[in-house]
Amino acid sequence: MAEQIHSAAADTPIWRIRLGLLDDKVRSNWALFVQTKIGLIGLGIIGFYLLLVVAYPVLMNTVWSPAVYDPVI
Repeated sequence: MAEQIHSAAADTPIWRIRLGLLDDKVRSNWALFVQTKIGLIGLGIIGFYLLLVVAYPVLMNTVWSPAVYDPVI
């Protein structure tokens, strides 16, 4: 029995094992945050800031004029 487990683990790529462990951690942490309302609010605030981080370079290159924000140009 132990030999079967050892051979199965030896055949599995290390990235697949790490991905499985990461998935387990993400699921357990998500369960902790979902249990409370303040946890969801905190995740919402973090998500909002992540949205701002992604939107800023896009808006600077497409919509906003760089001369307004950097008068030296």
